[in-house]
Formats: sequence, C-alpha cells, structure tokens
Amino acid sequence: MKKITYREIKSLDIGILSDIALCPDIQKLTIFAKASENGEAPRSIFNALALENNKINSVIKTYVIFEGHKYAGFMTKLRRANELHLSYSVAPTMRNRLIAETAVHKMIKNLNEEDKKRVLKLSIASDNLSSIRVAEKLGFQLVGVNNETKMQVFSCQ
Repeated sequence: MKKITYREIKSLDIGILSDIALCPDIQKLTIFAKASENGEAPRSIFNALALENNKINSVIKTYVIFEGHKYAGFMTKLRRANELHLSYSVAPTMRNRLIAETAVHKMIKNLNEEDKKRVLKLSIASDNLSSIRVAEKLGFQLVGVNNETKMQVFSCQ
C-alpha cells in the first residue's frame, strides 16, 4: 500500500477538487447540497474553502488526501464550541484501500492541544457502511441522528 498523506488545500488543487465534486456521493454533502440550492458551482465552494484555510483562526480547515502522489480525496475539520467535526470524502476510484481510515487516524493523531480538548464528531449517511466501519474502528460511537441532515452522528472523546 502506498503512503497516505494529507495537507491543507491550495488554490492549485481547485481543478482536481472540482472534478470530484461531480460525484453523486460528494454532492450529498451538506456544503455542496446547500450551494447547489443557491445556484453556486462546486468550484466556487472550493475557492472559498481555500481562502478560509489562509485565515489564522479559521473555523473550518480543508485538506487534500493523497495516496503516494495521487489525489485520493479531501477532509475538513470544523470547529464548533466544544466540538470538532471531521468529515471526508474519498474519490470513487480510490475507495476500499483504507485511505479514509488512515487519513482520519493521522488527522486525529496530529490534532493540536486546543482541538484535543474538543469532542470529536463524524456525520455519516446511514447507508454508508464503509464509513460507519471506519468510524467504529477509530473508536467513534453512534450518539444520534442530525435532524437537519438525517445523517448518523458518531462521537469520540
């Protein structure tokens, strides 16, 4: 298996990320669904996320995941009060390779002291059995359902 790494997105990643935004699974993500309702293109969303990464005390950080040198997906880290909400999406052609599990594990391992004090959360579609297995392997437990998105919410201390 090739090495799994991640880094903050940069403006040069926008083209790659925009391409995978056409994937139906990715379009279900809240950020894209709401943007689509407002008539925004996925490219504008990724541009906004790249700009947000440049802020010092950013509430949301977005990362690109690589398998070796090949683009594999992206992750976000969203800070809310005493919670840290993690999300990810792996490109359809890169799934079933332990990429999500490895990337999320590395992100958790590399959290700064402030973020380590927060409750970690993942939201997962109830039919996404692979992601549910990833969450459980990483020590997350089902704690409820988000009424707005209908996603299952998993938590880990």
